[in-house]
Amino acid sequence: MTESCEDVTSVALVSTCCLTLQGETSQHRLLRTSRWRVPRFLDAPQNGYATAGPLPEDRQALPEMIKTFFLLSAVIALVVMIHYEFLFRFTAVMPILKVKHRFRIVLGVLAALVAHSVEVWVFAVVFYIMHHADGWGSFGGNFDGSLAACVYFSFASYTTLGLGDIEPFGEIRFVTGLESLVGLVLITWTASFLYLEMTQYWNRE
Repeated sequence: MTESCEDVTSVALVSTCCLTLQGETSQHRLLRTSRWRVPRFLDAPQNGYATAGPLPEDRQALPEMIKTFFLLSAVIALVVMIHYEFLFRFTAVMPILKVKHRFRIVLGVLAALVAHSVEVWVFAVVFYIMHHADGWGSFGGNFDGSLAACVYFSFASYTTLGLGDIEPFGEIRFVTGLESLVGLVLITWTASFLYLEMTQYWNRE
């Protein structure tokens, strides 16, 4: 009777081991064949149950990129409207003023410089806020965290001068590249506007 019980127990243990090995083999085969269907951020432990793990870096960076995209869109819209309003108001006000046509060119240059300076200050304020806020990046190098340093860096970026003594890190890098592009476009816009003004009023008395 004892030997029969031992035989039954041995058979049960062997069957359990075989089923366990077969289950593990099936599990591994399933994970291997469907690896493209299982999200990369799911961990598959030995018990066969998938548990949610930390998101990969590319998925974590997606919300940051979306947030930066909306910020850049707002800044672009603001500085373009500022530049447009300066040039439009200039052309609307100058016929009212009783000045010589040649002085009109001088006033146009001054108005354009003021417009560019305001746009540089807009980017400087954005840099200052991003540097002191969490999750937006920071500046390194010869940077003391002041608004004056942000204005200096903004002028260097806007004019595509790029001195390199202040180095941006994180999301601020995208704003820096954008400011250089926007500055180039707006400066070209100003040059075209002044050229039209000069061809129209330069030789008039």
